[in-house]
Formats: sequence, C-alpha cells, structure tokens
Amino acid sequence: MSLLILSAQDVNTITATLPSAELEALMASVFRRLSSGSHYASPQRTSITMSHHTALFMPSRIEDIGTAIKVVSVPTSADDKRGLPASTIFLDEESGRVEAILNASALTALRTAAGMDSSHICIF
Repeated sequence: MSLLILSAQDVNTITATLPSAELEALMASVFRRLSSGSHYASPQRTSITMSHHTALFMPSRIEDIGTAIKVVSVPTSADDKRGLPASTIFLDEESGRVEAILNASALTALRTAAGMDSSHICIF
C-alpha cells in the first residue's frame, strides 16, 4: 500500500498551475452537487476543545468522487494570527484504507473564499 502525502508547498504548486476560472468552476460544481441534496453524506462535524484550539472533524462522502475527513484547528484566541491548520485524509473506496493525506490550509481558504464570493452564493 502506498500513501500519498502532499505538503502545503505541494498543494500551492498544484493550485498555482490551475487557472482561477478552472478552480472556480470546480468549486461551483461541488457546491451545486451539495445543494442538490443527493448522492452525498456529510454528517455533523465533531469538535474537541484543546488548550489553544478547537479541532473540528468533518467527514464527507460524495458519490463517484470519494470519502474524506477534514481536520481543521480553530484558534481559541482572536490574537492568534497563524491561520487555520487543516489536513484532509482521503480513503480508498474499495479497501477503506487511508490513500492520501494533504495539507488543506490553502484549500480551506480557497473554499471559504468561493463560498463567500457573491457569484457562487446564487448556486445554493
């Protein structure tokens, strides 16, 4: 079994090669699929409070795309300017094994921006 690990630099390199219009179209496609209310599972997030962060565990599965869980740590102090540490773990659909782990901090920021962009809000 091989495990793909993508660092923050790896993710930045990959996303930098994609035209912004392509990233926007991808986000819009996912948002449309989620707003359709079918072919996906997205249970309530679970949180665990730590001394300096609240860790959020967000599992999801989109049919024909895959199953993953994103872990985001939200600082408990408003003075913490380090950003939101985030990782996503992808599961192999056949075996259930962890297939990949990626640093999702930049992707989380892209997704948040796309969700707040007024051109995407209309698709919900």
